[in-house]
Amino acid sequence: MSDNVLDFIARDENSITRLLVALCRLKPVRDAFVKVLTHGDVSGDSVEADDINDQLHTEYGKPDIEVRSTDFYALIEVKTSLYTPLQPSQPNRYLEHILKKEGNYKDFFLIFLLPNLYITDKINAEHRKFIELHKGKNIKLNIVYWDRLIAEFHRAGLVKSIPYVRDFCETLENYFNPPRISFSSEQLRSQDMFSRESAEAISNVFALIHNLKEKFEKNGFEIEASFKRNWWKNEEYGFYIKIDEEKDQHLWFGLWMPFWQKTGAVLCMSINQDCSPEFISIFKKTLIHTQDFEKCCVFTIERGRLENNPSENIYNLITQILDENNKITALR
Repeated sequence: MSDNVLDFIARDENSITRLLVALCRLKPVRDAFVKVLTHGDVSGDSVEADDINDQLHTEYGKPDIEVRSTDFYALIEVKTSLYTPLQPSQPNRYLEHILKKEGNYKDFFLIFLLPNLYITDKINAEHRKFIELHKGKNIKLNIVYWDRLIAEFHRAGLVKSIPYVRDFCETLENYFNPPRISFSSEQLRSQDMFSRESAEAISNVFALIHNLKEKFEKNGFEIEASFKRNWWKNEEYGFYIKIDEEKDQHLWFGLWMPFWQKTGAVLCMSINQDCSPEFISIFKKTLIHTQDFEKCCVFTIERGRLENNPSENIYNLITQILDENNKITALR
C-alpha cells in the first residue's frame, strides 16, 4: 500500500487542481508554474500567492484556475483524462470573459493544462476564429501538457527540496501511468494452489480489478464498487458501470464466486437479463460466447485476454460495448 498521503486525496480532476493551487502558495512552485504555463513569457515574480485561485464562477463558465497579477491575467482549464470532452463554454465563453476583463494587464492568456495525446484541434480552431473577430485584443492560447510541468518541477530541483512537490509529482506519474499488470505464463498455467505462481496470479486478479475500476472512473464513467468483504462466500468482488440510470442498467466486471466455482472462470463480465433487449443484443453480439447464469448474461474473460496488457484489453472490450449502446440510444 502506498505511503504517499496524496494518493488518497488526488483522485480526480477537481482534487488534483486544488492540490496544484495549494502548492502554488509556495513561491518556488509558483515561479515554475507561471513559467511553464505562460511558455516563459511572464515571470512568477509578479504573482502573489493570493493571485492564484481555483473554481472561478463566472457568467461565462467555470474555469478551473484564475491567475490575476499586476502584469497579466489568465484562465486555466485543467483536464486529467483524455476522455473528458470540452464543455460548450470552452474555449469561446472563456475568451469572451477575458475580452471583457478590466484592468491594466499587459498580457492575457487562455491556457489548457492537458494529459498527453489530448486532442486540441477544436481548441486551436475556435481560438483562431475568435482572434479573427477581435483583432485588437491579444489573447494568447497556450497548450501545456502535464509532463512538461512535472519536468520543470524536476529541473528546478523542487522534487528534491520540497516533499509536497515530490509526493505530488509521484501521484501524478502514478495517475497518468498506472503500473502495468501482467500475468506470467506460469501463473496462467498453474493448476496447483500450493504454489508461488497461484498466489501471484490471484494477487494480480485483484490488482487488475482495482486498476480497471480506477481507469473507468478517471475517464468519466459512473462506477459503483462491489467489493464484498466475504467474496469467497458466494459473493462478488468487482464493480458496476452505470449504463442507464432510469432503466437501472449496469455492466458488471470482476470475480463472481458462484460463477468461478461452476465454470472455473475467475474473471467475468455480466449484465442482468432484465436489461433492454437492445443492450442484451449488443452484449451478446460483441462478445459472442456468452452464457446464462443466475438471471444474468455472462461472458468469461478467457486466458488469452490476460496474456498481454490485460487492463487495456478488457477496457477496450467494455468500451466497445458501451459505444455501440450509445449509438443505438442516440438513434431513438
